Amino acid sequence: MASIDAVAKRYYPAIVCGLLATVAYFQSSGISSLIAEQLPKTSAAAGTEGDPEAALEALKKGPKASAPQKSASEILKRNPFDSVTGPLGLKPVATTPPPTATKPVATKGEPPKCSSGEVTLIAGSLDPAYSFAVITSNNLSKMRRIGDDVDGKKVESIHGESVVLASDGGDRCKLTMHDEVPGAAGGAPTTAMGPTKMAPDMESSAKTPTARVGAMAGIRKVSDTEYVLEGDSEQKLTQMKQAFMKSAKVVDGQGLRLYRAAQTTILGHLGLKKGDIVKTMNGYDMSSLDQSTEAYEKLNGAKSVQVVIEREGKPLTMDYKVE
Repeated sequence: MASIDAVAKRYYPAIVCGLLATVAYFQSSGISSLIAEQLPKTSAAAGTEGDPEAALEALKKGPKASAPQKSASEILKRNPFDSVTGPLGLKPVATTPPPTATKPVATKGEPPKCSSGEVTLIAGSLDPAYSFAVITSNNLSKMRRIGDDVDGKKVESIHGESVVLASDGGDRCKLTMHDEVPGAAGGAPTTAMGPTKMAPDMESSAKTPTARVGAMAGIRKVSDTEYVLEGDSEQKLTQMKQAFMKSAKVVDGQGLRLYRAAQTTILGHLGLKKGDIVKTMNGYDMSSLDQSTEAYEKLNGAKSVQVVIEREGKPLTMDYKVE
């Protein structure tokens, strides 16, 4: 017994290494068998069944399995970083510009006047998106902005005294506030031009106050700031409303600026002049679209009209009595 213990102690390192080598051998054999069972059989390893080591050698000598090829085609197809461009890596699709993009080239210059429609009010702004115009079409007045529809056309731009319309086909036309409509209040210039048809009496008519009797009939001047509307007062109030809508432009925060009132509409015979800024009408703020529209509506059937204006920087009140 003593001798066995002495031998074990003496050869202890060798005994341990031998046991470890035996365990490693059997473990590697088992792992090789497991791997051989999982790998596909090849022609080189077909005759080596039951011999794991031979199967491994045959696989090593046989053709190597090709590594899977990596591709980013799926990511390029999805293109999650740019939804506008769409899938990448595909053949570029030939895109043609929309036909309307070349239309403005063919319509350079001043557009012709539109066959229908009338501009009654324009409110301009530094930002075109906030500009608007009151356009009458088919006996209906409505506020329009850039992009709105007018008789099948779109409002392309709004200028100080005109509105440009454009159709889908690229045809453009213009509505201006200077256009006179037959039968409207702007017919006053035709009456004022009546004496020119009487060549023999032209000189004498120009020297007498009766030369403008037709245009001033029914309007009696009491003072520079007070007038009386006589006769067909309803018609004169209607002419007055139409003249304000056609002869004025909204100035942001100030009111309505008259730009063609004197001697062209009834306003010229009511003491108003070009350049006057209408602040209020019967108490309504004329710089506001809603209040100015209400003021025009209240003119119908009014017994008196009070207009506060600014002339050359000074306030002035004009009173009109209806009889």
